[in-house]
Amino acid sequence: MEPAGNGTRQIDYWITAGTPADGQRAYTAVTGRSPMLPEWAAGFWQCKLRYRTQDELLAVAREYRRRGLPLPAIVCDFFRWTHLGEWKFDPKEWPDPAALVRELEDTGVKLVVPVWPSVSPSGRRCPRCPRTTR
Repeated sequence: MEPAGNGTRQIDYWITAGTPADGQRAYTAVTGRSPMLPEWAAGFWQCKLRYRTQDELLAVAREYRRRGLPLPAIVCDFFRWTHLGEWKFDPKEWPDPAALVRELEDTGVKLVVPVWPSVSPSGRRCPRCPRTTR
């Protein structure tokens, strides 16, 4: 048996010896090391499949505060957009994202907004996409 790469003309290998920790240190010495996460990122992150509105997300954060529970981060994930591939907040359900962020930050909560790896050809984030679908 012979190693082969049908889609490439060259394959590079990285070989290390020692313990797994030695291997990781040697590999990251060449590729780069990740920075330490900020302290808030090591705490609890409140997340669920979907907050339907800005008011719903704020109500959850306010309830944590009312109960005296720590909340370093809250995740606003999935269907906050106008349609899949458009990254802006839906203004009908999320009327003032800046006010949302201000209220959360005033109480020490970070808003985490994942960006899904999709771009809509009809969205404003796709300036080179065909204009026929806009």
